[in-house]
Amino acid sequence: MQSEHCIIPRLLTLCVQQVDFSRLPLGSDMEIASELLEIGMVHRLHVWRHYGYITFPGGHHESWIGRIREMKLVTCIDAETLCRVFESAAKLEIFSLIVPKAHGLVHPPPAAGRDLNYALVKVAGTLKVLELRTCQNRWFLDQLGPSHLLHCLPLLEKLETLTAEVSLFFRIQRNTLNARGFVLFPPNLISLHAAEVWLSPEMFTRRELGMRAFSKIIVAYLHFGLLPNLKHIRYIPDVVESLLDPDELYALKQMFDATRVSFSSKADSLPRQFFYPPERQI
Repeated sequence: MQSEHCIIPRLLTLCVQQVDFSRLPLGSDMEIASELLEIGMVHRLHVWRHYGYITFPGGHHESWIGRIREMKLVTCIDAETLCRVFESAAKLEIFSLIVPKAHGLVHPPPAAGRDLNYALVKVAGTLKVLELRTCQNRWFLDQLGPSHLLHCLPLLEKLETLTAEVSLFFRIQRNTLNARGFVLFPPNLISLHAAEVWLSPEMFTRRELGMRAFSKIIVAYLHFGLLPNLKHIRYIPDVVESLLDPDELYALKQMFDATRVSFSSKADSLPRQFFYPPERQI
């Protein structure tokens, strides 16, 4: 009978998924139970909750936080919760947060100095892979702080792979790209996956202000030696309509070939309903 129980101490990956949405009001918080997080020697945590928020037990005594090396969340979560977790996440190397677009899910903005940028800096010494997808979820931008940008990136000194929407890298004013509002990137970045997701169609009235302008700035960074380790850029087209046609994609490839950085394009792996809930699909 001992063999029936030996799998629990060896458990390394914990996946939590809510499949019954009828028992909780839409948008309510769901706390991941401490008993689940303390099972075995879990160091990979995956949580999927399409509608509503998740939170984690409070306090700094939970041993699971210090063990976690990989955390992948498909859910809504606020910056304060992540600040609490990351303050003790001494081994976190991979963090992925995908925030599906849903209606009526609003949390207040974080307190000053407790936004998502601040939280990410807490794991700057270990984080190697970061994925942040807002899926046009406007409320979540407030969790990044007043800038609505990933301005913490140059402080993530260990980061090698970054996946995020292009709109998190620069400020847009009156349908123009503000180059001075463009964020710097992690110094040791190797692979950049840039998703073409704009919060509204009117954000760009001219094609060349989209991915092409973004790519030109990346090339400038390469020429100035600001991305010395960058080897690959992957372009992820918008789920509805890409701003770039095949000729423009080929021009981008040639531009990056000249800098010895490989360029590729691949469809978004996220399902369409993450961006357009069923009742709003177009």
